[in-house]
Amino acid sequence: MATESQHSTTDRSSGEGIGFALLEAVFATTPADRASDADTDVVHRLETFHETYPNVGDDLQALINLGEAPVREVMGEDQMAGRLKSEALMDVAMTFANLDPRVSTAADAAAHSREELEAAYTAVPGLGAGTFEQFLTRLGLTDSED
Repeated sequence: MATESQHSTTDRSSGEGIGFALLEAVFATTPADRASDADTDVVHRLETFHETYPNVGDDLQALINLGEAPVREVMGEDQMAGRLKSEALMDVAMTFANLDPRVSTAADAAAHSREELEAAYTAVPGLGAGTFEQFLTRLGLTDSED
């Protein structure tokens, strides 16, 4: 229920909505992502993103409207599976927005089955089960039946 400190990346992580949960999962923040250099510190970049674009918190449409370039500008050009993480983030946001019913907020995500969300998330090249679990944890939608 409460965010475990090992999963929390900032005071704003978890519980602030689907946009930030996706951002944190795609950019895979863990305690190991702390770096002494602010430009390479993923946690610092997330904090900057939260401060710069607070409206993205629990609104995937706001993230989609923002577009990939501002995400890349703040979060950097980190890659996974040969593509920019910022591109994967936008792809999964659009994939969720195209589900029926549409997923735009954390409440919308909670109304879908875990299987539906996981299928949509992992259909995006570069995104897999590990970061999907991080996404669920940050959203507070972890399975209690496992």
